Amino acid sequence: NCKALTSVPQLNTSNVTSMDSMFYKCSLLTTVPLYNTSKVKNMSQMFWNCNNLQTVPAYDCTNVTNMNNIFASCSSLKSILMTNIGVSLDISASTLFERSDLVTILNNLKTVTTTKTLKMGATNLAKLTDEDKLIATNKGWTLA
Repeated sequence: NCKALTSVPQLNTSNVTSMDSMFYKCSLLTTVPLYNTSKVKNMSQMFWNCNNLQTVPAYDCTNVTNMNNIFASCSSLKSILMTNIGVSLDISASTLFERSDLVTILNNLKTVTTTKTLKMGATNLAKLTDEDKLIATNKGWTLA
């Protein structure tokens, strides 16, 4: 709820397991630093209402089990570089992604054994080719 926060320092997050609501309602942030997220399990609401956030760096999501509402109301997002995404995710709040940015997200999805959903919204989904969509569906994902 740090509505006046415009930048975030580099922090040692090597032992952090939850980033739940970490930047909740930090509406002036446009970027955040690359943190060590190798032990993080919960990223729920991490960026909720960060409506000026444009870029999310290559956070390692290998161990993340919860990304509920991580990007809710993030209407300015243009780039999400997170890797090893293995839980359902909603990026539909922003329609500013270019096709190449969406393909990067698809390439960074893990192969899953139980169906997961990447909710993109109709505008973003329309930017992808059928071949692009296969990147996700071949990994067990549903695009919506």
